[in-house]
This record gives sequence, structure tokens and C-alpha cells, in this order.
Amino acid sequence: MAGISGLNPYGTYNLIYKPNSRGTFGLTGANADRFQQLDTLFNNLKLIANYTDSQTASRQSSYRTQIKDFAAGAKNLAAGADSLRNLDATAGTAKKIAVVTDFADKFTRLADTLGKADNLTADGRELMNSLKAAASVREDELKAIGIAYDKDTGALTVDEAKLNKAVETDYGKVQETLTGSSGLAASVDKTIGAAVKESVSEYFAAPAAKSADYTKLLRGLKANAYYGAYSQGLLLDLLA
Repeated sequence: MAGISGLNPYGTYNLIYKPNSRGTFGLTGANADRFQQLDTLFNNLKLIANYTDSQTASRQSSYRTQIKDFAAGAKNLAAGADSLRNLDATAGTAKKIAVVTDFADKFTRLADTLGKADNLTADGRELMNSLKAAASVREDELKAIGIAYDKDTGALTVDEAKLNKAVETDYGKVQETLTGSSGLAASVDKTIGAAVKESVSEYFAAPAAKSADYTKLLRGLKANAYYGAYSQGLLLDLLA
């Protein structure tokens, strides 16, 4: 059982926390009957603290999910780049289109993960900018083979009809754009190589624990003539 003691205009008080089924605060000593009216107030304070804890836990859970999604996305994109490079030139048109589309989808998903994050570190922002730059500097070449680049989101969108025509009429151009020594796949490998091999938590800032905000509660006490005479001091004693 925890408790605090202090003074008020009406005498002394002893505030104790009773860990019973109700989990309520109780008061003993002089004028305990008047202070008992604060029971609901202090239990609301306890709810504020519990809510703050739950919000912190929620942010931590979201952060872990974010890290997991990014790690998987980076590895998937690296694998997609490998599939492009290893694609047999003699493979059918449908197979080639499927591999190119898969790579574009994985590129888009990783760009989306980074773009939606509001907690990127300096390394995370650099990674996002580098990934976008890898596609933006080849925007015209990509467009020529049926792959549109969105400079705002970093998304790659495949026009299958246009890509089909490029694969059938000039597959060498498709290879040069995507898997050549200076192609998109090579730039992607260079950009996300560290993210695949190192700790991805370096790219996202972990959420800080949030403290409960008692401003509104104190403002409400100040406005109440009955409580205002002594309960702000009691509350501050409790929070000290």
C-alpha cells in the first residue's frame, strides 16, 4: 500500500492507494470526508496514466511491424533484381513480363513503406531519396519500355501492352534499361545493399515513451471553486 501526506487549508491528509478490486484511492485523517470526493478524480488520473502506457505500447508495436515490413521489402526487392538478371533471354514473353512486373511491384512496395514513414532517420531519408533517384534518372528509358515512374510516390507502374511490345521487338533495350551494368537493377542493389545486410532499425527512429498530459486536469481543478482551494496542491504532491 502506497501513500503520501500533506497539508491543506482544512488540516492534514493522508492519501493511500488501495490495490483492491476497485483499485481506488482512499483518504484518512482530518477532513477525510471532504477529500473522499476526490476519489473519482484520482482514479481518472490513474486511467490517464494507463491510457498513456497503452499508447506507448501501441507505438512500439507499430514500430516493430514497420521494421519487419521494411526488412522483408528490402530483401524481396533484392531478390526481384536477381530474378531480372538471371532471366533467360530465351524465356517466353509472358515469363519476361511477369518477372519485370514482379520487380516493379516490389520496388513500389518498398518505396511506399519508406514514403509513409514519419520517423525516418537521416539514413532512412537518404535511402528513400536514393531509391527514388535510381528510377527518376531513368524515367525516360523506363517509359519507353512501358514502365511509368511516379516522382511523388516512387511507384513503378507497368503498362503490359507497351512492355509486351518492347519485349517482342527490342528485348535488348529492355535488358539494358533494367539489368545492364548501369541499369535500374544495379542501382537498386547498390542502394539497398546495406539495408539487406545491416540492422534496418538504423533507418527508423524508435518511438519515445510519452508522458501523460495533466494540463487539462489541472485547468479543470483551477476553475472549480471547491477543489481549487486545495486539490491542485494535493494533485501535484501525488505527481511529484
